[in-house]
Amino acid sequence: MLFLLVLCECGTGEGGGDGRNFAAGYGRPVRVSAAAGIPGCFVVGGERYGYFCELMEAYAENGGRELDFTAGVSSARMWNNLRSGLTDVGVAVSSDVEAGALSLPVRTTTYVMLAGRERPCGGTGLSGTVGSGRVVMPEGFTRTASYAGLLDSLAGAQLYISPLNVYELAAGLARGESDFLICEQGEAAVVGEFVLGLATVYEFAERVDISMVFSPENPALYYDFVRWFGGYSRTEEYAALCDVYSGRGDGRCFGGAEGDRRVPNGISVWDGMIREVGMREGVDWRLLSAIAYKESRFRHNVVSPSGACGLMQIMPVTARHFKIDQRRLSDPEVNITLAAKLIKSIDESLGFAEGTPDESRLSIILAAYNCGIGTVRDARRLARAEGENPDSWEAVSRCLALMGDGDYMCDSVTYRRFSGYGETLAFVDGVKQKYYTYRKVVE
Repeated sequence: MLFLLVLCECGTGEGGGDGRNFAAGYGRPVRVSAAAGIPGCFVVGGERYGYFCELMEAYAENGGRELDFTAGVSSARMWNNLRSGLTDVGVAVSSDVEAGALSLPVRTTTYVMLAGRERPCGGTGLSGTVGSGRVVMPEGFTRTASYAGLLDSLAGAQLYISPLNVYELAAGLARGESDFLICEQGEAAVVGEFVLGLATVYEFAERVDISMVFSPENPALYYDFVRWFGGYSRTEEYAALCDVYSGRGDGRCFGGAEGDRRVPNGISVWDGMIREVGMREGVDWRLLSAIAYKESRFRHNVVSPSGACGLMQIMPVTARHFKIDQRRLSDPEVNITLAAKLIKSIDESLGFAEGTPDESRLSIILAAYNCGIGTVRDARRLARAEGENPDSWEAVSRCLALMGDGDYMCDSVTYRRFSGYGETLAFVDGVKQKYYTYRKVVE
């Protein structure tokens, strides 16, 4: 059976397969809510974008946990859920944070005004730029001091407050439904990659501080996040995140190829190439896209510290295994093809028993893609020695964890110690959830 067909029969993930159940046992999801109007988190084509989404994804992945991120909840509901422990972390403007709350300021940002690149400016300053134009803004901007100044200085303009997300407002701006759009600078960086022809014509001077607020029911999470953020904020990865969402970085990380843009009704600028490779190799192209998102955010020129290259983060040893010159790993089509071949090779090499649930099979294959087939073979042997089913992801993932437990020993099986359990679990869960999302939004 082609692996493509196996994947097409996988569940949607909504039923909570083996991997999700065990993930909850290892550490339940980090539940994050962003109050309505808070910039830095919105959805385009089933994808979450924004500084806070990516920051919390990095934190959850570091701990081998899932992320449950909800944007746009009412402020009252967010605070109530935090107090009761129904939400672990809230995102709020720092000035709204209650005294004594477990909170950490993590971002200072500004609002900017966008317009079409071809639109002529009527003069200097805000009033000269806008004139009698139509200005649309999200609700969150109305809670800033800049909004009051806007009302005073734009007496001749038409001002509209919209509940739509920033991408939808930007698309409306491009269609001529408005003349100007006010949004946070990080949101402007994202929508500029999806909607062509927009430019920043004004930047508001006011600085807006935004904090992460933690539930008093789980203070340990607050202290863990503070510890983690202290280290993460000094990394190149965090510097790149800040650059992108301040408009200084390479926004093509949202789409991929130089000069190209991602389209919201697809997955990435690589859709055509990934579809073609998937059909040729017998692997669902949406799974390949999910791996590319998780591995590189669709950036084709990324090289990891360990030497993994390109969209799919292929190691040189994999290229040699398939008799491909490793210097060709920078070629996107070669990179994607090797990933598809590797997935099929793992599937065939592991020799799953007939009737193995598709959910478990996919999870085990993804684990092998991430941490190596040798490590997964060790975990399956250990599962057999423990009297468990080696074709069950629940059993295999548990044994991967045991392989990193210094107090655990199994005399009947030889295996290598493995310390990357949390990373592998996060990779498997992240790819699966992205794959299920892609299957819902594209054919």
